[in-house]
Amino acid sequence: MNPVPNHTWKFCFNPVLTISVVSARSQQLDIQSDGSSEVIIADNIEWAGDLKLAQWQMLTDAKISLKGNKAELEKNGEKIVATILEPKDAAFEVISAEQAPRKRI
Repeated sequence: MNPVPNHTWKFCFNPVLTISVVSARSQQLDIQSDGSSEVIIADNIEWAGDLKLAQWQMLTDAKISLKGNKAELEKNGEKIVATILEPKDAAFEVISAEQAPRKRI
């Protein structure tokens, strides 16, 4: 895999992706591609202690199908599959971003 050149990516899903890492001494995001349609996004994390907790978050309006470490996103007839390679016991989860209306006081 070669590092991905610095350019704008066009995703059919327009995802908003963030990562939250607790108790990390250092973190480096690495994006690689072999020139095909496969892209690997890796977080290289040096942990500061025994607590090892990282959470990726993505906001999308695509239809999501989950199966353990795989997530399939579909929108407008196009599909993308995301696979968590490590840790082996990690899994995807869908959480709604919708919030209840605020109550006036």
